[in-house]
Amino acid sequence: KTDAPMVVDVSPSPASVRVRWTPTPPAKCLVCDKSVYEQEKLVADGKLFHKTCFRCTHCTRVLSLGSYASINEKNYCKPHFKQLFAEKGNYTDSFGIADPKKEWGGGEEAAGDKGGGGG
Repeated sequence: KTDAPMVVDVSPSPASVRVRWTPTPPAKCLVCDKSVYEQEKLVADGKLFHKTCFRCTHCTRVLSLGSYASINEKNYCKPHFKQLFAEKGNYTDSFGIADPKKEWGGGEEAAGDKGGGGG
């Protein structure tokens, strides 16, 4: 007969361990960086906004999915998009986009050759 103390394992067995459910945090609005819940959610161009944060860059009017145009990750109401384009007649000058001719390499040289004179 042994007088050794009996050791009982009291750690929970894998079957009895409860996994605690933790909610996933809601996604953040691209403009205000606050949580966006289903009732106030608007997705435009794959980006998430509050309905009230989705505004025209030019006039700050609240936009809807049917009343906006987007360029260079900036959103505009359709009247201002048309107005800004009409002022300069191109996207480069109207919306501050880099001139694609310069990105092509040699765009200015080609333009200089057309000037006809150089020396």
